[in-house]
Amino acid sequence: MLTNDLDDLIAGKEIGHRADALRRITDLFVSSSGQISDDQIALFDDVMGKLVREIDASARVAFSTRMASMPDMPPQVIRTLALDDDLLLNPTYWDLKEMDTRYAQL
Repeated sequence: MLTNDLDDLIAGKEIGHRADALRRITDLFVSSSGQISDDQIALFDDVMGKLVREIDASARVAFSTRMASMPDMPPQVIRTLALDDDLLLNPTYWDLKEMDTRYAQL
């Protein structure tokens, strides 16, 4: 149900609105980091993962920079960012690649 609503939001909004929605969701994630369950992380993973694929490169750079230091960063978000060629020049890209490799080994 929530993901269908999210799909509708993504389909009907400008790219700037999507980036703003991702920033607000990221604020919520960051403020609750270390206090949320695996199920909640999975929900953030789903929502953030959909939004991060629908924003421009500069917004993805800002998002990846902010999220790279999070100890409970959602694994699919890591993978999405680690495979993003637009982030190659961003120093956090290489941290994300390493994190993605560690998750793949689990």
